[in-house]
Amino acid sequence: MKPLFRILALVLILATVLSACGGGATPTEAPAAPAQPAQTEPPAAAEPVTVTVLAMEQAGPTVEEMNTIVEEFNKANPNVNVTIDYVAYDALHDKITTALASTPPAYDVFLVDDIWFAEFADKGYLLDITDRVPAGTRRTLSPG
Repeated sequence: MKPLFRILALVLILATVLSACGGGATPTEAPAAPAQPAQTEPPAAAEPVTVTVLAMEQAGPTVEEMNTIVEEFNKANPNVNVTIDYVAYDALHDKITTALASTPPAYDVFLVDDIWFAEFADKGYLLDITDRVPAGTRRTLSPG
């Protein structure tokens, strides 16, 4: 996989994980305007929190690489426990839509194929985290 895509995937996963630690918002609520500029270091969770991630087995980093990233993240953030469920691509869309139909949703973070962006945005499943990604990082990403 291209290094830029790995970095982008990791940044998006971590940004989404960190936004999930804040709690309070449901998938259909609009995010509140940030009171402060984006932080460069994640705030420590006040209480232990578990973040459940749904990812595809065949995507980008291997399962082993993702597990290593999660292990390192969990060590660096002792009040946050990230767990990942892996599924085959063929099952991913249905697993996401089924999980998000439950209350609360079964997953806090999930990998989305770009062909589903419009569908999931229309349903309120996606949170725009553009304002949480540092401007320097945004400049290195492809538009869209």
